[in-house]
Amino acid sequence: MKKRLVILMSVILVLSVAMAACSKGNEKSNEKTNESQSPPASSTDQASPTPEVKKGFEFHKFDPPIQLTFHTAVGPDAKWREGESVENNAFTWWAKEELGIEWKAKFVSPTNEDGKAKLNIASASGDLPDAIFGETPQLGAFASQGLLAPLNDLIDKYGSPLLKDRLKAAMDATGGKFFSPYTIDGKYYAIPVDAEIWGRTYYNTFIRNDILDSLGKQVPQTLEQFEDVLAAYKSKVPDGVGVFLHKDLVPSGVNQMSPAMQPFGSYPGRWIETADGKLAYGSVQPETKKGLETLRKWYENGWLDKEFVVKDFSKAVETVTAGKVLSMTGDWWYVYWPFPDAVKNAPEATFAATSLEGPDGKVKLVTGNPFNFAMAVSVDSEHPESLIYQLNEAMDSWLRNDTALRDRMKQEYGYEFKYPVEGPNALIAKNPDAPQELQEFDVVKPGPKYFSTSIHPKYFPGFQFFGNVDQGFGDMLAVGKASEKGSKDGLTIEQQQSFNDLNNNKTISALASEMQLAEKIRSNLVIDGYMGAPTPTMVEKNPYLLKLENETFAKIIYSNAPLDDFDKFVAEWKKAGGDQITQEVNDWYQRSK
Repeated sequence: MKKRLVILMSVILVLSVAMAACSKGNEKSNEKTNESQSPPASSTDQASPTPEVKKGFEFHKFDPPIQLTFHTAVGPDAKWREGESVENNAFTWWAKEELGIEWKAKFVSPTNEDGKAKLNIASASGDLPDAIFGETPQLGAFASQGLLAPLNDLIDKYGSPLLKDRLKAAMDATGGKFFSPYTIDGKYYAIPVDAEIWGRTYYNTFIRNDILDSLGKQVPQTLEQFEDVLAAYKSKVPDGVGVFLHKDLVPSGVNQMSPAMQPFGSYPGRWIETADGKLAYGSVQPETKKGLETLRKWYENGWLDKEFVVKDFSKAVETVTAGKVLSMTGDWWYVYWPFPDAVKNAPEATFAATSLEGPDGKVKLVTGNPFNFAMAVSVDSEHPESLIYQLNEAMDSWLRNDTALRDRMKQEYGYEFKYPVEGPNALIAKNPDAPQELQEFDVVKPGPKYFSTSIHPKYFPGFQFFGNVDQGFGDMLAVGKASEKGSKDGLTIEQQQSFNDLNNNKTISALASEMQLAEKIRSNLVIDGYMGAPTPTMVEKNPYLLKLENETFAKIIYSNAPLDDFDKFVAEWKKAGGDQITQEVNDWYQRSK
């Protein structure tokens, strides 16, 4: 099961992870051009950079070449073609040829955990590499210690119109929160590795459409309609499970309690902005008590698994794959798993997507922090601007086949792509049966995403921001619409593969349903207000507080404790560290703006 999820999320990341890049031109003339195009903005202004208008843009190449350092993790199963390594491959050759940048590994680790430890040692000794890849908590600590270079002015001064346009799109897609995990007093110190917000955050409630048809019911949109369906299902299938639930109630990912909570405007486990502009923890709000009362009723009515409190996700999902669950709230990619297994055991099974309306009659989703990893630049780097030069060119190469973007950038900003549009087969290996490290590709001009030889993305040093924040959403929307019209005409090769996979799994109608819904409610998706590293009190107190929360909620739901125990829980949560955590969260929130 874990392997399936890891493979699936790797596929999602391939849709959305950007690789580092390059530059070309005369150093002095380029610096002069960049300075005239992009005067530095105030470093305390966290607004996204604005592309300069129709003044042309020249890429940059260092002459003589400069040397930059990076770090990476290489597992024992990594394979290279003869003569290649982390320092000697298609990417590093390209960086030297196009940008005059020679990449050297400061250290190579066997695992990411070992890499984290080595980074901490390097930070303590003042010997960090130029390009730093890390998890949000570690980079947040480095930024607070003054070890990272602020990026605002570097991007304003050296960033291309394309880079600034794509950063603005990322800011818009995240409600202005793209840089928030790495921002201190208006300065941002890292760029997230992945800008594909939808693929990491979207969720909905899936419901068995074939069962709705047998009950003569429509897909529910409100709590009242949903409960009407649950009652009818229980009458027809007494041993069925109406609503999927497992013992880990407080969400670290998707809020599985959403159908009972969302209608009241409750978002347990999330930090929500209140009317006074501060963040409050959703689990201790009065609306959550109403949601728990609803779940308690559902349990008493037999609409929940009577043993949910002792089942973790892997155990509880067995009931789903057995075809015995009516509804399940989860990630969009459930159409890849576990639903195909459910169809094998219940061939008649089809799925529709819904998300219940809140108290204002609108659907609102609140998701967790989608940014787990980011790239930063050491404050001691002699050439921090080089990482921006490389990102300019990487993005130009990666997005070269987006013809609509090419046209818009030229019309609005006078920006001419350096890299040509590649043919439709540029990403298809000429020798597909060969091992990955030996595969070759027919490309006009090599560059990130379009190398003539295969290379693993994780070995790319430098910023890894893709730039197309809608890639995953756009791909899945195209596949869903193709399913509706019954034709793959117009789909890209990657989209056709997704179409075929889902069609073979007999879950493509579920994707079509959720993409119809996503198109309608996507603008109502809100990211958790707190996106920083765990605060000191979180580190110390959260194990107890989360245990208290899960146990109290579970006891209330299966009637082993009165509903008013929720009020006792709130008081204990505040006294046992919750109030201090709330203060620390809001201190961060003010500094992250």
